[in-house]
Amino acid sequence: MREHFPGAYPPRGDDAKKLWQEAVFTFDANVMLDLFRYSPNARDRLIEILHRLKDRVWLPYQFAADFQNNRAGVIAQQRAVYDEMEKALDSSLSALLRSFDPFKYHPVLNRDRLKELFARAGDETRAIIKEARDSHPETESTEGTFDHISAIFDGKVGPPYSHDDLHKKNDEAKKRYECAIPPGYKDLHKKGPAAYGDAIAWFQLLDYAKTIDKPLILVTRDTKEDWWWEHDGKTLGPRHELIQEMVDTNTRFYMYTTERFMEYAQTHFHLDAKPEVIEEVKYMAVSACEACGKRYGSDEWEMVDITGLDAAPSLCGTCATLWNERRARRSPETAADDYEQFKRERSHTIGGISEG
Repeated sequence: MREHFPGAYPPRGDDAKKLWQEAVFTFDANVMLDLFRYSPNARDRLIEILHRLKDRVWLPYQFAADFQNNRAGVIAQQRAVYDEMEKALDSSLSALLRSFDPFKYHPVLNRDRLKELFARAGDETRAIIKEARDSHPETESTEGTFDHISAIFDGKVGPPYSHDDLHKKNDEAKKRYECAIPPGYKDLHKKGPAAYGDAIAWFQLLDYAKTIDKPLILVTRDTKEDWWWEHDGKTLGPRHELIQEMVDTNTRFYMYTTERFMEYAQTHFHLDAKPEVIEEVKYMAVSACEACGKRYGSDEWEMVDITGLDAAPSLCGTCATLWNERRARRSPETAADDYEQFKRERSHTIGGISEG
């Protein structure tokens, strides 16, 4: 049974221990980009683990390129949080204060006192946000994290495809997507070659697997079904097709989410347990759309460049599709104002039912 259905047999016990001792580890771009999103505690723990594995790591060119291309945008997003929090505070506080207006005259309730109380709370909250913004590390301060990543993966990135080979691989990816062959087919909502990024990275991993005589472990924050075998709402392991495709290159293959990877690494390297770090990593695996606020799996999103905005916002697949459709009908000069209106409209959508 095992030789015919290797994907149905996840590593356990001594088998898992042996796999961790021998395998080469490769990391999706989202794992490295999260180092710029995590708290210092979580960031330092992941960097510590990566350093312990630095002699057994490798990146396909596609993952490395995705990391380099998106790093500045992720860093800018962290600074943009303060503006978004202030806007949310002002909007919520204004709505709250307006809700007191019908009770201007009441036999007991002192409306003006309540307004003063909430106004002070708003001022105190703004002060906290300002303090955090003023102490936020400058872009240059993130270079320490970037230096760690660069050092760990120095000389351990695969070559890019030539222009002609890349074109052929994109065509191959398109055919696979049409047949729902993993990975990557859930990215079809993306525009152009970006839709084939996961497939290209997978092809490069297959190429690399043919050159080594070791198992290969992929760590990703991507939770979509085109990477993972799911049943009844539970993730059971990597897609069987992926494991079999690697077996066809005589390479044993397995995958971990960032959360699971860090849990196993703490045990494997006998590190002090940090449950708060695991909880943070688990939480970060589910992001929030900046338009509708819906939480969604880590890679079910798209960073959208908008004229007039310093940082490209992250949108869920639905909002990204709706925004791109709207943008195609509007002038680029009004994109920033249009986006603010779009966010207001989408923020009133709950469970797919418009309230406005």
